[in-house]
Amino acid sequence: TLEQEINLVKNYLELEKIRFEERLNFKIEISKNCLSILIPPFCIQMLVENAIKHGISNLVEGGEIIISCKENENIIIMSVKNSGKIASKTDLGVGLQNLKRRLAIQFNGEANYSLKEEGDYVISTITLKRKL
Repeated sequence: TLEQEINLVKNYLELEKIRFEERLNFKIEISKNCLSILIPPFCIQMLVENAIKHGISNLVEGGEIIISCKENENIIIMSVKNSGKIASKTDLGVGLQNLKRRLAIQFNGEANYSLKEEGDYVISTITLKRKL
């Protein structure tokens, strides 16, 4: 469930906070009705790891990571937003390619992954239909 995944992610972020000290801040904003949804294992974890590797670790002053999930009319929107910029190369790494394949298989094409830059943030978003 998303709740199990978020618990893993919290533990990971607490460890990274020891490493980065004041350079890493994070927030988790999850709607209670999203906690029980089934997601591919480690998909949020991988997005958070990417946020640290490609975002926070490259910023001298550090930054923040905001993990959120909300539901709107049976559409689940999960995002990992981090301080930083998208690198000039536009190809998706192996992890993101695998995530897109896993979402396509598990949700029969009714799930999407997107990556965009908005201001001083990079936002990774997974959108999927709630399985009823």
